[in-house]
Formats: sequence, C-alpha cells, structure tokens
Amino acid sequence: MLASISEISYTETNIGAAIREAASRPVPTLIRIGTDHHFVKAFERDSLSSYREVSINAESSSADGWSGTLGDFLTRLDNRPGDGLYMKHTTLTDIDPQLVARVLRPVRELNWLSSLPNEMRPSWYWLMAGQAGTGTPLHVDSMASAAWNLLITGRKIWRFLPPAEAVHLGMIPIAPAYYEFQPVEFEQTPGDLLFTPSGWAHAVENPTETIAVTGNYIGEANIDFAISYFEAVGEHNNALLCQDVKSAFTRKDVP
Repeated sequence: MLASISEISYTETNIGAAIREAASRPVPTLIRIGTDHHFVKAFERDSLSSYREVSINAESSSADGWSGTLGDFLTRLDNRPGDGLYMKHTTLTDIDPQLVARVLRPVRELNWLSSLPNEMRPSWYWLMAGQAGTGTPLHVDSMASAAWNLLITGRKIWRFLPPAEAVHLGMIPIAPAYYEFQPVEFEQTPGDLLFTPSGWAHAVENPTETIAVTGNYIGEANIDFAISYFEAVGEHNNALLCQDVKSAFTRKDVP
C-alpha cells in the first residue's frame, strides 16, 4: 500500500518555518513554492547562462561518460535524446562557489555541518540535470544525511521505501527511531521543494529532461541518528565530530 506525500502550505512571510517543519518530519515532505519563486528563478537556464563555458562531466550511455561545457550539456538535454546524459555529481562550488548563496538561507541553515572549517565541510550542494529516460537507482543518502531537492524544469518520479525496509534490504545498518511507515510514490513538478528524511531509500526516474538543485544536510532533525549511524558502521571520529557540532548548536549560553 502506497502512502500519499506529506505536504506543507506556506506564505512568503513564514517560508523559513515551513522549511524547518518539512525538514523535521519523519516522512518525505513537499512544499510547493512555485515556479515564480526567486529560489527557482536563480537556477533557471537563463540565470546559469554566464557559466556556459564551465567544464563539467556527466554520465552517459557511453562507458566513458561525457565531458564538455555546461552550455553544451544543457543544449544536448533537448537536442540529443537517447544519449543517457545525466549530470549528478557537479557541485555548485564546482561551477562557482558564489552559487551557494542563491540557495534560500533557511535551506542552507538546515545543515549544521556548514559551520565546520572549509577543509572539513562537505560540499553538499549539487546542480543536477538529465535527459528523459535517466534516473537514479534505489539508494539511501550517504553519511546518514537527509536531503532536499528543488525541481526547476521537467518532471521526476520518486519511489520511497521507509527506513525499516532499507534496513531489511541491507542498505543501512540501523533505522531512525521512526514509527512504521508505508512506501511513498510521488511525481515532482517544477517549483516543488521535496525533503527526504534520513534513512529513506529512494529511486528517481526522469520521464522528461530535468534540471534540479539539491543538497544534503545533517542538523537538528537528524544529527542524533547520524551519531548512532556512524557508531554502528565504526566511523567513531565522525560520530565524535557530529557530537561536537550538536553540542555547539545546543549550548544554552548561545544566544
């Protein structure tokens, strides 16, 4: 039995509260911010035109993958169907570190690891784009992180399995302390901001060409699970690091 996607309504004056609420829910959750929102406009093709000459790599139907410029890649999204082109490992920092500032502040603030020094801070913002027919197989996001995904153009079909099922499949060693949930299937359209909690396995299909911006985070909603996860997989240094980060953010004497 499939469950419906959890959804949160918002107004522009309370968008921050809506984002924090979505990130705190233990089920995949949607905020429809709409295609006119400046967060979407910031990553439309026209807004990326000044980066057309940036070199990028992408997956393709060729075993060697594809390399070229961002401009050539975006042109091929429409004009070369069937090449299996999917850019999903290019970070915003790879393109231009200033692009991170285009991500809404409340979204950036979800990731407590952003407070770490540069050499320790994970680069967890990506620009993803793929031709029709591409996708990502069933997986759980790394390092016990949660994720958000804002679709700019196209459609994505998401299939989610709850954490208990991910444990059963051997994808993660432990599940967050969630109640039992049902699988979720959802079609994302432009302007949809989707949140995937830690531990949820998910597969994604692109029935059309797509452009999205996405990021991962460890913060208030999932840092306890991250600590438990790192302990379970024997990454004790990462567990201690997350414990230190949690202590810094929850100190009573910090205003």
